[in-house]
Amino acid sequence: MLTGIGVLAQDGGDSTYTSIVHRSMGTTVTLKAFPPRSVNVQQLQDQFVSMLDSLAYLLSDYEDQNMVAQLSSMSGKARPLCVPQPLFDVTSFSKDLWKLTDGYFDVTIGIVTHFWRDQFKKEKIPKPEKMKKKLKYVGMDKVILDSTKNSIYLTRSKMQLDFGAIGKGYIGDQLGLFLRSKGVKSFLIDLGGDLVAGDAPPGKEGWNILCDWLEGGVLIANEALATSGPDYQFFHYRGEVYSHVINPKTGWGVKSPSTCTVIAKTGAVADAMASVLSLLGSDLIESIQKDLILDFALINENGFLITPEFDHRLRKF
Repeated sequence: MLTGIGVLAQDGGDSTYTSIVHRSMGTTVTLKAFPPRSVNVQQLQDQFVSMLDSLAYLLSDYEDQNMVAQLSSMSGKARPLCVPQPLFDVTSFSKDLWKLTDGYFDVTIGIVTHFWRDQFKKEKIPKPEKMKKKLKYVGMDKVILDSTKNSIYLTRSKMQLDFGAIGKGYIGDQLGLFLRSKGVKSFLIDLGGDLVAGDAPPGKEGWNILCDWLEGGVLIANEALATSGPDYQFFHYRGEVYSHVINPKTGWGVKSPSTCTVIAKTGAVADAMASVLSLLGSDLIESIQKDLILDFALINENGFLITPEFDHRLRKF
């Protein structure tokens, strides 16, 4: 449901200011943008919202009839399923990240996240013996991709995909590409804390993003930022806090408090890494940071870690 659209013409210059506030993916999505005056702003807004809702539906694991649900229902059967390009692309990229992170980022964790949701509703936590059985259906090595047919095959029955750790960032990237294709270069898309930025606002160095847990802020432009931590999603049980960040190797939510903010070139990378870095050891973090060119700040049971680039960019309150 669309909850708000605003347009404000700036004094002078070749652009106008437009904003959108829209409920999607269980959160509030906002757009702030400076389209050229030649752009039909109403049409741009309508197309933006339509694309957002379409991608959100496509990648959701809460729907019963979408392609993600169909992949689950077809899992373990003899026939792969041809899927739309965005679903194939995000699954393929997720497999690349799975390899890069030594399996700590894994979108086949759906059977585990659904199990946790069911237990949350009952105010319980999963029993270890049942969790062990669920893990048999987790692992991107059980996913076969065919780029010539855009097909996906989940080789074990009961397998489920969950794009919760990458979906918002990926959708932000696609929306950013759409805006640029319409001539809109300066924009900020906020998908409930997953941010994708274009050029800086007119006359500014960048989009000013507050990082409350770091007691400061950073400027971003033509890059993305995501934060994951206990202030976002968590579950209390018998005095312990379980994070929404689940270790796909064990099936258990992270219990020690951890918060991570990542700046990357794309929303998909920032979103995925903000969740997974808290699970990794320092050697693997260093390797991933170099491969994906990340700036990040992380605090967990092992202490506080910040890249020199992020530290340099951070402006304290």
